[in-house]
Amino acid sequence: PILLEFLSDASSSQKREVSLWTLSQLVESTGCVVEPYNKHPQLLVDLLNFLRTEQRPAIRKQTLGLLGLLGALDPYKHRMNLGQIDTKGTESAPLIPINGDEDKDKEVSTSEMLVNNASLAL
Repeated sequence: PILLEFLSDASSSQKREVSLWTLSQLVESTGCVVEPYNKHPQLLVDLLNFLRTEQRPAIRKQTLGLLGLLGALDPYKHRMNLGQIDTKGTESAPLIPINGDEDKDKEVSTSEMLVNNASLAL
């Protein structure tokens, strides 16, 4: 978290540049991708703000490199990490509806099951 504190330090561009470089080296050396976004949801927001506001080309380049190393993040999961999407109540929802005994004898193809269950997952 000290690197994240340095990233958000607006008083020193050198601290930001060194923290970006260090974080890039850690991600590249450990292969830990996407996980930093999950542990620190504000990281992606901060990095994208650097691209919008930072004037120094070195910091912008370092930011782009770090974003490339961290990899793509599912936007839905990111909104969940930020607390913008409520996940309560959906954890216990069944994926397959329980219809009773009326459909037991009916044969259903794999394609039909996928089509029927696709709307339930949404």
